[in-house]
Amino acid sequence: MFRYYLINSKLYISLAAVALTVGTQIQLGGQPAMHPYLFIVFFATFLEYNLTRLIVLVGYKMPLENPNDIWVNKHLKIFYFAMALASIGLLIALFYAKIIVLMSLIPMIVITALYTLPFLRLRQLDFNIRRIPFLKIVLIMVVWTFSTVMLPILQLDNSYNWKTTCLLLLERSLLIGSLALIFDVRDLIIDRKIGLKTIPVILGERWSIFIANAMVVGFLCVSYFYYQLSNTDFLMPAALLSFIVLLILINHPKIRLSKFYHYFYIDGAMLLHGILIVLVYFFH
Repeated sequence: MFRYYLINSKLYISLAAVALTVGTQIQLGGQPAMHPYLFIVFFATFLEYNLTRLIVLVGYKMPLENPNDIWVNKHLKIFYFAMALASIGLLIALFYAKIIVLMSLIPMIVITALYTLPFLRLRQLDFNIRRIPFLKIVLIMVVWTFSTVMLPILQLDNSYNWKTTCLLLLERSLLIGSLALIFDVRDLIIDRKIGLKTIPVILGERWSIFIANAMVVGFLCVSYFYYQLSNTDFLMPAALLSFIVLLILINHPKIRLSKFYHYFYIDGAMLLHGILIVLVYFFH
């Protein structure tokens, strides 16, 4: 029951975002530390994943019909309270953040809003940005990679090696991309029906799974080069364990049939990766 509430309230995915961000602190050669951007990542993720729910409930006065939203229908007061609390928490965290962090969040907010809202009207044009081919997975990779990698980098007072930074950005993008592709496979029929040009819609499920596996292999390779160049090779076991778990989750037929497959196991892969980095850091 607790797992049900954790997943459907979006607390689980928000904790996964924080875990990845803390992992980045260690990957950058630092140590786990409390910073305003950790609260920004947590509250912003929670609000973003619940934004569409809020728009439907408040703007359209309609109950949520998606099976993933049943929790909200049953706990409206808790949902509204959580959204209000998260909004206040985000504002407080933003107040303590650096100016450069605040400025960098603007394009991310714009990107998220344009994709979350159904369309953008410009005079007589009805431009649905979701119709742009492959935009769905690209935006997920960009927003998650920026939030969990660039925010810790921007918080650093000293300059950082941009060669290794690019490798870390690529590593995180491949991790996020492989998982996002699994969600696209799940949404294949719906996306095809509404006209979204995702990788599974264009190439089919089989090739999409192949690409997801290739991304996971790429993730491991880039991790190796990053840890070698950044002199943090003691963290490589975390990448190797995540690599093994990801391959199992993507390819194991019985696990893929679980009703918790996407929102617990796949989302949990991000949480696990962050936790593994922290554990390896403390016990190496």
